[in-house]
Amino acid sequence: MDHRYTDTERDTPARQPEHDSGEQARAPLPRRIADVTQDVTRDVTRRLRLGPSAGATGPWSPMPELSPVREDITPEDEGRTIARVLHQHSVLSADRLNMLVGARAWGPGRFHQALAYALQRRWIRNSGHGTFSPGPRIAEVLDAPPAEQRDGGR
Repeated sequence: MDHRYTDTERDTPARQPEHDSGEQARAPLPRRIADVTQDVTRDVTRRLRLGPSAGATGPWSPMPELSPVREDITPEDEGRTIARVLHQHSVLSADRLNMLVGARAWGPGRFHQALAYALQRRWIRNSGHGTFSPGPRIAEVLDAPPAEQRDGGR
């Protein structure tokens, strides 16, 4: 018994051609190659999906994890740090000052809060065009010990 299968249903025999000249009826070669190529492409695509592996993903979180903000450091301490750095460098842009004092580790909004505190105390002054310099009362900061020494190293 001669079984011919279609490309889509392997369990159902294919229709016999209207006229059989003794040769087996076959699907045209380009069609069969295209089907095999499509199947292989689909399998490869399924295996090579880009992105993190299933084991690399952690639990879902609605917010990105942030490092904890240190509550023991006050805006006064951070303002003193800003004033000391400005005393060493005389005039700095806000971006450069932010980088030099390490304000990224302070937490969101803490740099501007400390900057405002130091400006209010007149430890620093706004020199214009986004730059800052030591203020008239910088000596208050320089005479006082750093926060770690004042509070016994917390």
